[in-house]
Amino acid sequence: MKHFLYIVIDTNIFEHANNKKIKQYYSSNNFLKQINIDGTTLCVDEGFSDKECENRSRIMSEYYSRLAPGTAGYNYLMQIVQNGKVMPILNSEILKYKRPLAKKIRDRIDLVFLCAAIICADKTLVTNDYCDFPQKMRDYIGAYYKVKLISSIETI
Repeated sequence: MKHFLYIVIDTNIFEHANNKKIKQYYSSNNFLKQINIDGTTLCVDEGFSDKECENRSRIMSEYYSRLAPGTAGYNYLMQIVQNGKVMPILNSEILKYKRPLAKKIRDRIDLVFLCAAIICADKTLVTNDYCDFPQKMRDYIGAYYKVKLISSIETI
């Protein structure tokens, strides 16, 4: 298993940890277990709060809105939060990359995830989303921004 210090995790990784019927179920669970063991830090955009009602981070807002309390994905996220392993990235830094990439990335929240990954120390976005991040886009981002977009399967 690959080890990371600071990474960005797409919401679908947490969601896939909840669904035994999909092929990414085991790799998503194994990845999320391992980063909790390793003490990996989750990078999010500025405004993070562990209190949902006070949170202004767009990444955390997506997590809070799409992950149901009590599910495996939600529980993994809460472990990260409770262990203090969340690092907010300044929105002013994200904006430097957001404008040039806005023409290439159609989903605005995916754009925030990607910009955070560009700034994050390990320059890695773990995502199983091949619709918004097809292989050609992953290759371009890797070559131009030196960011790795990898699936949960590739973390093993």
